[in-house]
Amino acid sequence: SNFNILIYTKKVIPYLKAIIAIKLINNRNFTQYEVAKLLGITQAAVSQYLRKGEQYYIELLSKIGLEPKDYIDGIEKVIEEVDVISDIIDFF
Repeated sequence: SNFNILIYTKKVIPYLKAIIAIKLINNRNFTQYEVAKLLGITQAAVSQYLRKGEQYYIELLSKIGLEPKDYIDGIEKVIEEVDVISDIIDFF
């Protein structure tokens, strides 16, 4: 339904992007600027993601019915393999 699509685009994708951004910085030593460019968001958004922390976004996803087991393997794969912008764009 349109409602589900709206939830996905307004909540799920941004929350997943937040987790990916945090992991790229913490696990792969990307800069905030590099992550912003990769994900098509502002550096200020990346900074906000980092301030709130990964657990915050995991909890938000849980509230809308997505548990870590539903997405964490996919995110880990993206984090390990991302070397070019198209890799992340393809994921979304």
